[in-house]
Amino acid sequence: MQTVSLRRVLDFFGSSIVELEAQGGNAGGNTEELNEDYGVTYYTSNVETLKINYKQKRRLSGEPENPLDENGIETVLALLDEKVPPQPSEGEEHLGDIAVQKIVIEKIDDDLASIAAKATDWFDGNRNRFLLTGINDPVEERVGTLARAPLDEVLAKNRDLTTMQGFKNRVINFRYVIETARVYGNEELLYIAQWKGPEDNYPKFPTIVGEYIYEKILPPTYSEVNYYSPDELAVNLRLVHWKSR
Repeated sequence: MQTVSLRRVLDFFGSSIVELEAQGGNAGGNTEELNEDYGVTYYTSNVETLKINYKQKRRLSGEPENPLDENGIETVLALLDEKVPPQPSEGEEHLGDIAVQKIVIEKIDDDLASIAAKATDWFDGNRNRFLLTGINDPVEERVGTLARAPLDEVLAKNRDLTTMQGFKNRVINFRYVIETARVYGNEELLYIAQWKGPEDNYPKFPTIVGEYIYEKILPPTYSEVNYYSPDELAVNLRLVHWKSR
């Protein structure tokens, strides 16, 4: 998913979202070329920003109080439509949108538990609730032999959003997989898989975990797999940039 669009993230992940941070708005203004020969330009701008900082609240029974279900999404999108109206791009108007900065989704998945048990030497597969965390990162060009998200593809997906804040040259990299109980319980934070971001050259992301998430959990329309080397896997979901070894 070569975008950080709030609308697209809500549409695909919906009620599985337990945390969501998003920010953006309309970046309007005027440009005046003062001296073309010397490249001097004067900019004036008027920026309006909408922020979302969602955390799922749960009752004692474990049921969510404020799920991003159909009604919850409708509420969020109504506010988005009100505060970030349609924007012109290439002669057309496109719905307003803002950029997702962080997303945490929860999955209840017995198959993922079985795979995680094979990929680690400490997890026995007896629990099946997992949290996956994605972070908004800049698109990375090819570095050495690493296959990164092509910049032109990301720009093509976001061409209707480049007049808005926070979209150009951005993707969401899903970096962490951990049992839900280790985050919300009083347990040691042991990750099934983790990648600390573009500067982390030694990710701890088992290939079989990355492949399963790519195939079964994340949006197939926007996905592809890149193998860095025979023993390393990158699952580039454009909503995701997996690096595993």
